[in-house]
Amino acid sequence: MTFDFMLPILYVADIERSVALYRDAFGMKETYRFPRQGVPEHVELRLGEVTLGVSTDIGLASHHMPPSTRGTPFELAFGCENADLALQVLIAAGCTTLLEPFDSPAGRRVAYVEDFDGNRVSISSPI
Repeated sequence: MTFDFMLPILYVADIERSVALYRDAFGMKETYRFPRQGVPEHVELRLGEVTLGVSTDIGLASHHMPPSTRGTPFELAFGCENADLALQVLIAAGCTTLLEPFDSPAGRRVAYVEDFDGNRVSISSPI
């Protein structure tokens, strides 16, 4: 099992304001927006080799996750070829399952785990 990308995600109260900050003040370039029209739930911005996700609690709700709270204002998001298999690997490594794999509205198979320190980690693969 190999993972093929990692995406840090910040959860914010005002996504348009946060996207403007990272885009304008930090010079990041918007590379992805979901949904494409209207107020976004999730936006990705890139600077050099790093892509940062900026999301709202609405995006979490669409993944059947509770709102973010202090102490977990972000997640590490890893892409892989098979989220179901990856979940088993992470459970064997000692992670705690937060949410079993499901097919998300954005076209990915997604699961959530918690690491040893309570940090939220999502894993996703193409459906």
